[in-house]
Amino acid sequence: MSEKLPFAALLRGLSGVLERLADSTSAQSEPTPQATSKRGFSMRTLDGSGLEDLKELASRLQEKAAEPIPQKRTLHLEVHAEAKEVVVMVHEPALQAKFLQISIDGDMLELSADQPNAQYYGEALLPCAVKASSQVLVTHAGVIELRWHKLRPNSRPPGGAS
Repeated sequence: MSEKLPFAALLRGLSGVLERLADSTSAQSEPTPQATSKRGFSMRTLDGSGLEDLKELASRLQEKAAEPIPQKRTLHLEVHAEAKEVVVMVHEPALQAKFLQISIDGDMLELSADQPNAQYYGEALLPCAVKASSQVLVTHAGVIELRWHKLRPNSRPPGGAS
């Protein structure tokens, strides 16, 4: 979040500078009855377009600066091995389960979500391979719980007796 705010402030500042520059240049190009000057300048963009294009650019920059910038968040995953299942707990209250994308490759778990105001990503090494088709997802009190059956139910949980 702190990385995004300076960028938005920079865009707002740049659009303000361009707008003031365009206004001051158009004010200088209009003759005033009191001032007589032989020197003057006109401003054009690199492609030869005039001040109205600069004003339009400033306006577009202000609109972009006002848009919310999606936050990128890392998901912290708690992995637990039970006798016949592997359980993963995701503690992220703002994450909505309907946006969650789950990918399992052997014993590697990847979670991602692209919500309107935030993007999430997390990965974890599971204690053993699981049956992806046995997945159960439950949400309660801001926690998403994922469960899978182990491919080899006799696999012992970590820390178990040999």
